Amino acid sequence: MCAFEQLNDTPTFTIDTLDVTAECTNTAGWFSAHLYTLTVTGDTCVIADVAPAVLTAANSIVGIYRLRRGNLATKVYGTSDGFWLDIDPGPDANTYWSNINTKVWCIVGGHF
Repeated sequence: MCAFEQLNDTPTFTIDTLDVTAECTNTAGWFSAHLYTLTVTGDTCVIADVAPAVLTAANSIVGIYRLRRGNLATKVYGTSDGFWLDIDPGPDANTYWSNINTKVWCIVGGHF
């Protein structure tokens, strides 16, 4: 699952936190969430994985997980740049995971 966002072309904002909660229903479940930025300088586009949040099957138990990456301090210019969140629950998302919630906290004009 993936979606690109520019926060309505806001000139400047700072990505602060990636916050993911998900419920694992099988000990073989694994979960991966990556927050990517796309920044543009002249003719160059740079894609960066600024907040990987990964839970391997070896470390999972049945229960609710919170995968949080904070203090990212990643400045983005919404008129040319943006970000997206790529989540991959596995190995069978419909069977092993439920109640997946994601939030990307940004500071715009000094406020979250």
